[in-house]
Amino acid sequence: MAVGRLAVLLPVFVDLGLAFVAFLATFKLIRSISSKFVKAGLHGRDLNKTSKEPVPEALGVIAGAVYLVTMFVFIPVPFLVHLWTQDGPDPHEKVRWVFLCLG
Repeated sequence: MAVGRLAVLLPVFVDLGLAFVAFLATFKLIRSISSKFVKAGLHGRDLNKTSKEPVPEALGVIAGAVYLVTMFVFIPVPFLVHLWTQDGPDPHEKVRWVFLCLG
């Protein structure tokens, strides 16, 4: 029964941790890179404001990149329980396949 709980709770806690780290990374990267987007000409103007200050565009690229990295890191996590236990019909084949796909 303990292995079943571990198999369910481990991915949840790892996912929560990765989500928090991804949020912090996205927040810090957007704050540090947005000025570089303006210098590179990737900016627009907010038409609903009176100031003509440029607004950086295409910052979704940063969030998308952080999302992809986070998902690639999370993919093997549900299979980690199978590496520690011997439950089921040879789960190592599935784990090897997942790592081959990631490589």
